[in-house]
Amino acid sequence: MLTTHFSRPKRLSRPQTPPPFRLTDRDVALLQAVARWRFATSDQLVRYMRISDPDASEQNVTRRLMALFAHRYLDRPSNQHVQLQAFSHLVYGIGRKGANLLAELGEDIDPRLKWATKNRRASNAWLLHALGVTEAMILFEAACAMRGDVAVRDGGSLVGDLPEHTRKLRDPMRLRVSITDKGKKIPLSVVPDRLLSLTLTNERRFNFALELDTGSMSVTGRFARKITAYVAAFREERHREQWGFQGFRVATVTPSEKRIMNMLAAQNAITSGRLAGMFIYTTPQRLNAHGPLGPIWITSERDDVSLLEGA
Repeated sequence: MLTTHFSRPKRLSRPQTPPPFRLTDRDVALLQAVARWRFATSDQLVRYMRISDPDASEQNVTRRLMALFAHRYLDRPSNQHVQLQAFSHLVYGIGRKGANLLAELGEDIDPRLKWATKNRRASNAWLLHALGVTEAMILFEAACAMRGDVAVRDGGSLVGDLPEHTRKLRDPMRLRVSITDKGKKIPLSVVPDRLLSLTLTNERRFNFALELDTGSMSVTGRFARKITAYVAAFREERHREQWGFQGFRVATVTPSEKRIMNMLAAQNAITSGRLAGMFIYTTPQRLNAHGPLGPIWITSERDDVSLLEGA
């Protein structure tokens, strides 16, 4: 079997003598963003910082990221060869010192975890998927900031809103259900790629389980199992019990319109055409062109659906 060995790029190695450094508020904001989404590229972090500070320069943000990496507040995962070859943007994950600092500031992060080891074990495929989720969330942040009357909360920032018994769970986002097939009970579970809420200034709230499909997942296999688990969880009202949500929709981003048609066919086979509005789909092209709050979503009944219809 042919094995390809990659040498560690110089950009992934820390300098032996880090430059002088003093933490700033911007540094803390960068650490919070990386911890929130697990992984982010330098380009994504520049664009995220510009949402709240349009004058933030790429050079300044990049310089701060380099310093945070040099002083072990941030880490650069070693398995990012595909990312570097395709985009040349470095990927950052939280480092040990960054986790310790955020924990001291009251962030929902476990400083006892071996973050460097977790970052090192992240495969190229896992990184690219995680970065796709980060990209979607940055688009949500930008769209909400532009609209002005809606805020997005996701991941760890939602944990404080969850029921007390859920907050004590090891994985509070995971829904566990069981289905009956041929008289036999089969356990299923599903974890959204991102759980998020959009809250308007009038306190009306829209909840979503975001799924990012890269095209490698079998529509009739793994995707169908996800749909089955979400439907079972909805019917058992697990979303109310575990997340405290009155309702939620599953928003899937997938590479092509053709794949959406295949997903809709799988969904209809599982649901017998019911719960049409619970599952919505779009493509990265639609997402980038019009933003997540635009009329870019497709259901089994119609196209051009908006996440905030009727708001």
